[in-house]
Amino acid sequence: MSYRFHRQGDKRIESPEVEVFWTPSYQSYFSAGDESEPYCSNCDESLQVDWHYCAYCGGKLVTIREDEFGSYKINGVD
Repeated sequence: MSYRFHRQGDKRIESPEVEVFWTPSYQSYFSAGDESEPYCSNCDESLQVDWHYCAYCGGKLVTIREDEFGSYKINGVD
């Protein structure tokens, strides 16, 4: 469970978990391929790779990965 401090005092509020989505990467004849970029599923704003909280809506960022053993959560943008 993570907490962030409220701006008007030291009251602690829990940040909701927000899933990180990635834009699809495209490759065309004229470019070497555009990189996919992370964005927040709550407010649709673009994110930086090393962020753990969304700077726009304040949600705790969680990346969900899947492999042959199942799915698991990674805190932050990965």
